[in-house]
Amino acid sequence: MVISFEDFREIRTIAQKKGKATCRRTEFEIEDGIPKSLGEGSELRVYLRGGLTLHILQGELLQTLRMKRQHEADFPLVS
Repeated sequence: MVISFEDFREIRTIAQKKGKATCRRTEFEIEDGIPKSLGEGSELRVYLRGGLTLHILQGELLQTLRMKRQHEADFPLVS
């Protein structure tokens, strides 16, 4: 299965509204559960200084998933 990152986010948002995916937020991170329709696991986003964000996806999927994702045109300046 090939989906865009935007499609993945939409699937996750719909699953959260239906109570089929979890979401946990703190001041510096957000952990979203992977929708049950895709498998078991979560996506962790950690917000670092300088505008950097660390994305960690972990889990076990029901089938092979290839996610198309394109970075932003501008990168944060870090010294």
